[in-house]
Amino acid sequence: GNTNQAVTVDFATSNGTATAGSDYAATHGTLTFAEGQVAASFAVSILDNALAEGDETVILWLGNPTGGGTLGEPHDATLTIEDDDAASVALPVNLYDGDSYLWDIRQDGNIANGTSDAYDGGHVLSGFPSFASGALLSGGREVVIGPATNAGVVTTRRIYVPADQAYARFVEVLRNAGASTATNRVRLDTNLGSDSSTVIVGTSDGNAAFETGDNWIVTDDTDGSGDPTILHVIANDHGRQRPSVVSYSTGSLGYEYQVVLLPGETKSVMHFGAQNPDRNTATNKGPVLTELGLGALAGLSAEELAQIVNFGLPDARTSLGTPIAWLQSYGLTNSDWETEDIGDLDGDGMQAWQEYVADTDPTIRESVLSVIGVGLDGNQVRLDWKGGRWATQYIEVSGSLMPTGVDWQCIRTNGVLPTVVTNFVIWNGVTNPTLFYRIKAER
Repeated sequence: GNTNQAVTVDFATSNGTATAGSDYAATHGTLTFAEGQVAASFAVSILDNALAEGDETVILWLGNPTGGGTLGEPHDATLTIEDDDAASVALPVNLYDGDSYLWDIRQDGNIANGTSDAYDGGHVLSGFPSFASGALLSGGREVVIGPATNAGVVTTRRIYVPADQAYARFVEVLRNAGASTATNRVRLDTNLGSDSSTVIVGTSDGNAAFETGDNWIVTDDTDGSGDPTILHVIANDHGRQRPSVVSYSTGSLGYEYQVVLLPGETKSVMHFGAQNPDRNTATNKGPVLTELGLGALAGLSAEELAQIVNFGLPDARTSLGTPIAWLQSYGLTNSDWETEDIGDLDGDGMQAWQEYVADTDPTIRESVLSVIGVGLDGNQVRLDWKGGRWATQYIEVSGSLMPTGVDWQCIRTNGVLPTVVTNFVIWNGVTNPTLFYRIKAER
């Protein structure tokens, strides 16, 4: 093209086999070439998701040249993200937890027997095929199996066995690679080694029935002898989804989730299993794992935590009252949460804690709660605002700003989800009053 004048060209990224938000950070913008300039560049941030997925690709696009510039062919390119996450391991493979219980992981990720006939096939993911090999993460403590694709949904199993605690963590990772919304059934089944001698020792709600409201269940044959006492932890009260179905018959149990995935979206179902020496150990461990203690989230990034549908973080907050889970949901992953809370990532003049109170997006400048239009007609005013989805927002008005004190009157409080409030009466019988107003938001 012509290098004797300034030109611009737009750029953008799009998914190849890689997924924006999981494998790389999507970006777009405009490159400006000054007079005589023949080269310019933009950066694509690669995200480390700790998944063994193989090399993946991102499409880089250029278009809409101005100033007499032209684009040659082709005007897109492919960026390859090389997978550096894991070493290969042949399946089946054995791992031992912190109390030396065996987790003999089969080629489809289920547990063959465990220690002393704990299982006759445990944590079986329905429909997931067998693989000859997997990948090792977390210093050899986590096995990744897959991916397998079915009806456009790509599924990967992750099984983590800590060296210093007695349990196994399973994460079923689902990604919709299709162009339409998909509903995926995630069904987990366990055949217990205790067979016909199995009894339900207890569940999280205190009764001996396994129900969709339960977070954990303990089963056994004989306390302190026979097969190990088995704990399943399937959800907690902070998650977005409960299991849609649970089932129990003597010697076996199961549970399932119906996971809805938008095109390109990734969600996960997490669950835990534990072999225990006795019933007291198992029933004490259940509530602790439910609240994600005992290092339950080791090796999972903030992004991966946000993808889990059936568990959520307990209500941990910063000193200013901002939930840690809220910060994580926007990708604010600094381990120093206090620093993150007073940051202004989008440069809109509001710190993260203020964005939480105002119910705006701390990563998008345009989401700030603000008035975008005011119109006065007799004794009616139209006032439009934008920003905020869940906070209580209201308007206060006053006829004067006297130094002796302002009489603010709350004239409108919104409920759920409105983004614009219109056409409401301020003062009847007063034409074109002098009016001061302010918008407030609170949780």
